[in-house]
Amino acid sequence: MNNISITDLTVRQCRLLDTMWEIEEFTELEAWMATLSKEERREVHALKQVLLHELMEISLHETGFNESGRVLQKFSL
Repeated sequence: MNNISITDLTVRQCRLLDTMWEIEEFTELEAWMATLSKEERREVHALKQVLLHELMEISLHETGFNESGRVLQKFSL
């Protein structure tokens, strides 16, 4: 799989992503998120959405479903 590249992140967002990336189990992620402030939890949720979007883009590219990707881009925020 290609490397994931997300630009224009703050230092804080990079630290949150680094922590998220080190967590191996979803239950661990949930437990960690429970320790965060409401604002940080919202930010982590947004970062998860960005990661999912990037992973989908990579998957579409690698599987050759570029046309599907173009259709999905119409619905991206």
